Amino acid sequence: MERLSINFKDTTFGPDISDECILRAVIGPDGLSFAVRRKNGGTQYLHTWVFNREQRENALRKILNREEIASYPFASTELLYFTPTATIIPKRMFDPALAGDYLHTLTDIVLGKVEYNTLQGMEMSAVWAVDPALVAIGTYFFPKASIRSYTVALIETLQRTTTNQEACVCVHLRSTYLQIAVFERGNLLFFNTFNYEKPADVLYFTLLAYDQYFLKPTDTPLFISGELLKESEIYKQYERFIRHIHFLPAAILPGISEGILPHIYLDQTI
Repeated sequence: MERLSINFKDTTFGPDISDECILRAVIGPDGLSFAVRRKNGGTQYLHTWVFNREQRENALRKILNREEIASYPFASTELLYFTPTATIIPKRMFDPALAGDYLHTLTDIVLGKVEYNTLQGMEMSAVWAVDPALVAIGTYFFPKASIRSYTVALIETLQRTTTNQEACVCVHLRSTYLQIAVFERGNLLFFNTFNYEKPADVLYFTLLAYDQYFLKPTDTPLFISGELLKESEIYKQYERFIRHIHFLPAAILPGISEGILPHIYLDQTI
């Protein structure tokens, strides 16, 4: 699937006001996105770059060297790292010294540096492994930036947005990845990241989550966010099996066209 990107620049934005702004960058194995907002919330800049996973280090370095905005003196910078290698551990079972062991046991893969974050409002911790080369590049260009897991920010956003649901399934899509979460009365029951190639893969993994937790696609709502339009083949396949489909209610960024649904740029608002 082609990456859907929202590229926007306010006419007033430039280095002279960047010290009044906050930069959020999402770095992943398949792309980079920037979101710049004033401290008062006004959107100044959004941009997405896509690159080949096999060439991600060189591609990320070239973008950050080339783009003048990477050198602006922002008031603060946050780096969110998207990685498919992540798992969730209940607090009662979590031992920070064993973070890498949890990840290896549950995913059978450990790629690079292992980190963990506590999920706010949930008695859980997220353990994730990120390519150390991507972290090194990010911290080189933004040495004072705070670093956090994109997965943690996503789960917290999904939980906060759907907390009034008796039960629901949430799917967040990137170009070749989908992340699925299942909630019951605001409690996270399931989370995983899958790689997909075609729409049938997305439908399979989604219905598998319904089946695993004995949820009926005719009754339990599905909330979608990320790179998906109603006209897409994935959405059409969902309509064949799932009765209640909703785009995730997401914050509308000031300055963005009302015709662009906010679930598409959730990366910039979580």
